[in-house]
Amino acid sequence: MRKLGIFGGTFDPIHQGHLTLAACALRQLNLDRVLFLPAACSPFKTGQPSAPAADRLAMLRLAIQDCSEFEISTWEIEKAGISYTVDALRHFQQQFPQAELFLLMGEDTFGGFDRWREPQEIRRLARLAVAPRQSLNARTLPEDVIALAMPLCGTSSTTLRRTEDAAEYLPETVRTYIQDHGLYRAGKSANGSGI
Repeated sequence: MRKLGIFGGTFDPIHQGHLTLAACALRQLNLDRVLFLPAACSPFKTGQPSAPAADRLAMLRLAIQDCSEFEISTWEIEKAGISYTVDALRHFQQQFPQAELFLLMGEDTFGGFDRWREPQEIRRLARLAVAPRQSLNARTLPEDVIALAMPLCGTSSTTLRRTEDAAEYLPETVRTYIQDHGLYRAGKSANGSGI
């Protein structure tokens, strides 16, 4: 049976923490592939500025181009509208009926999991695998949730969009893309940062 990791998010921008989480999950869960699933519009980030989907996809492609086990699914972006994880998992269950699905997320995301649409259905469709952001203790997770071991990542995409000193957290190709396209600067998007 194939084992697929599903890693959703806005990836605005994708950073080293995302890539480390995906690589750790690939190895620790013995996954055949990790599917990055960029959201069209997160239900928790409506009304917040973000880079256009085309730019987020371009950065994602640049970031994963050297890892053959990483792929991008554009399903949510093509579907448009608000992106709900439960809908995506139903889609992947139909697309890969013989695969075991693992939903990958960071500790901060898991903290709000009970507010997601149909959280129990999500747990039926996929195993949850959670990676630490700062101090996750595996004993605080429910028994059916997998704790991933990975180096702690003390940043987030939100922080990176607001800081001038983001270089160490971004793949060089992504940093160059952001600079070349003037993303996250006042006048280009409403968030007014300057990566």
